[in-house]
Amino acid sequence: MNRILPFIILFVKTIAVAQRPDTTFTTKEVIVEAARTVLSPNEIPAAISTVPQRDIQGIQAGISAEESLRRVPGVFVNNRYNFSQGERISIRGLGSRSQFGVKNIKILLDGIPLTFADGQAQLNNLDLSSAGSIEILHGANSTLYGNAAGGVILINSERERIEPLRLRPEFTSGYGGLLKGNVRVSGAINNIDYLASASATNFDGFREHSAAKFYNVNAMTGFKISDSSRISLIFNLYNAPFLMNPGGLLKAETEDDRRTVTRDLVKKNAAGKTTTQGQTGLRYTANFRNNQRVDASIYGILRTLDNPIVGRIINLNRTAGGFRSVYEKGFLKENSDFNFTIIGGLDAEIQSDERREFQNLGVTTEQANSLKNRELIRAAQKGALLTSQNENITSGGIFSQVSVSFLKDCIVNAG
Repeated sequence: MNRILPFIILFVKTIAVAQRPDTTFTTKEVIVEAARTVLSPNEIPAAISTVPQRDIQGIQAGISAEESLRRVPGVFVNNRYNFSQGERISIRGLGSRSQFGVKNIKILLDGIPLTFADGQAQLNNLDLSSAGSIEILHGANSTLYGNAAGGVILINSERERIEPLRLRPEFTSGYGGLLKGNVRVSGAINNIDYLASASATNFDGFREHSAAKFYNVNAMTGFKISDSSRISLIFNLYNAPFLMNPGGLLKAETEDDRRTVTRDLVKKNAAGKTTTQGQTGLRYTANFRNNQRVDASIYGILRTLDNPIVGRIINLNRTAGGFRSVYEKGFLKENSDFNFTIIGGLDAEIQSDERREFQNLGVTTEQANSLKNRELIRAAQKGALLTSQNENITSGGIFSQVSVSFLKDCIVNAG
């Protein structure tokens, strides 16, 4: 009986499948822009991953890119829950050697780069509460974006805005004293659509001296000039009153009490930072009838940083901006298997830093034990000026690509 039981089960399952009524599933077509053109993923000769809105705004805290990218193959996000240091991202191993922030990877939010001209990016000002999709371009094709040998990550805000007004408040509570409140307002009236998202996050931290508090504002409004053209105004603001840095732990110390600060020196130097970053941009997109497409953006960024670390206090004032453009022309013939498309564009970026580093005289023992977070950072005493430097960086790139399709299902790309 035991030998024939599997065959009986197989027979029953076969009958069940045969009696199942015909079912047709219709899925929404996926269109990506990661290759600087608008195509479906199977038409692009590169490794492209997409993360839909349901996986970004699902049941999760929404404070880390690691939550949304953990299932993407080839992408590793090192989230140490140290908001002062930030997350590190590597794509196929590139970017894994950076001590903080993101390097060798280009990150864009609604067409506006979060990556500066020097190739570095911080994810602190990324508001996932209003993100509608994430696209990841792996491999060498990322050179279409300039200094991005490791890959490209494109974050797009929610795009489906139909009702005149939609209000969505959210509240999140979690381990480590996590409290996050978020309010999103979106809608569309005639030829104008809008989206605004504001959030406040407070985190006590798992370890001593690891608390964080920050605010995010992400806003976008679009005006439909005609049936084929649109102009968008984008604004993003991030303000962190304090992001404390507890420092590292030795293995033996983690086995003893991993909640503690490794050294009193960390608290006496008020290790942590307070920072503000704001950016705004204007984007124009158009799809003309004669198979032409234009996508152009201009943007500006301001960033300030006050960052006491062990031995030093770093003050940074950064001004950055740039211009990005894409032009696409398709030469398509009806009832013909031979068509080709040309794509070209120009990117230009500038960055100006005023950086000052002072000797960190720290705080008194009484202040280290009594002051909290932002007050502790402000109390750090500056000593002698150690570094005074102005950095000016200019980055520019021209790119072109040709796509030829023939024999019905064959596509050749060169760039």
